[in-house]
Amino acid sequence: MLPKPSVPVDVAPFSEGAVLFWAGGERVWFVNECAATVWHLIKSNSGRAEALAIIAGAFSLTPEQAEQNLDIALGGFAAEGLLQGGCPQMADTRAEVDGVLERRVAMPHVEPDKWEYERCFGAAATVCMRSQQPSVAARFALLYAHVLQSLAARGAHLEISVLRQGANGWICGVNGYSCTPVVPERFLLPVLTTILFRQVVDNLHDCMLFHAAVMVRDGVAFLFPAPSGRGKTTLSAVLAADGWQLFSDELAAVSLVDHSVVAVPLPLSVKSGAVDHLAAIYPDLPDQQEWLRPDGKRIRYLSLDSDTILPLATAAPVGSIVFPHYCADGTDELVPVSKTETLRQLCLSGSSQRVLTFADVQAIVAVVERADCYRMSYTSSEAALRLLGGVEK
Repeated sequence: MLPKPSVPVDVAPFSEGAVLFWAGGERVWFVNECAATVWHLIKSNSGRAEALAIIAGAFSLTPEQAEQNLDIALGGFAAEGLLQGGCPQMADTRAEVDGVLERRVAMPHVEPDKWEYERCFGAAATVCMRSQQPSVAARFALLYAHVLQSLAARGAHLEISVLRQGANGWICGVNGYSCTPVVPERFLLPVLTTILFRQVVDNLHDCMLFHAAVMVRDGVAFLFPAPSGRGKTTLSAVLAADGWQLFSDELAAVSLVDHSVVAVPLPLSVKSGAVDHLAAIYPDLPDQQEWLRPDGKRIRYLSLDSDTILPLATAAPVGSIVFPHYCADGTDELVPVSKTETLRQLCLSGSSQRVLTFADVQAIVAVVERADCYRMSYTSSEAALRLLGGVEK
């Protein structure tokens, strides 16, 4: 008999193979057609001889080739912990702003006249910001007014509060509960940003989320998936200055209903190394206050023109997926990427620590099947604009 699965992994079809996903987990794996067939045989409790005959017949292989392909597939599944006796490692799918909120303790009661800043959003005032640190709270409300208004319009109930704790510390709370340890002031705005990011994600439970910048040109979305440090935010800022509209520099949220991508329009978090590069386009950026994120990165927040930022959950069809890589000493090229490789890369770009459903995997597959897929290497902003200008709208 073939080995048994170690966890309940299901299969979603794909034109160039299949996607295995751990139902209720956070992992997905791309496999070719032969490996997908092997997995179906494993799940059906087939014997080895039966499996070899099926593989040889399905793919026109000799007995030796069938055995080689079966052993390669079984070895790959075993290495991933998918066979009996193993267990797959959970993916580290946290977006780079994640990892701050640590606890849930009731906030101390504060008399209304002790709040030094208060602002509510929406006709029913269901979204509020209250703080004993007025300058940071005002900056937060200014940066994120469009998001807070959108949450209120969607019927969200959200009360974000900042309470003084000692001479130089602050506690941040959501809906009456503290969710951070004592935060020094230099961390405060990034922590509030993370809190809001979490709330936005919680209101996108009808979406599949993965780590990518999303920009829109002429109503069509371009996805730029990349790990931290590949220049997603800088590229987003450059495209915004060229007339593109911002959906997100951090998170692609794909609708499970129609597989469009929806806007998560938080202001751009520009790391210190990119400030000089963007100063020619955004001359006020170097003068913005620098903040320290809990992960140690120094950032400035870049606010874009209102015409550039689309409202939360605005939808657009995905036209292209572009994997960007900035390298000043590299080459400028935009190269088509197979849908197989695109899916492999997106399978590594999960986010928000949500467990996967069949609809999530279907959404990833549908987006890849419909999109034009590329890898873009570029040495300058001008080169990126030129390369992307050649992509059909």
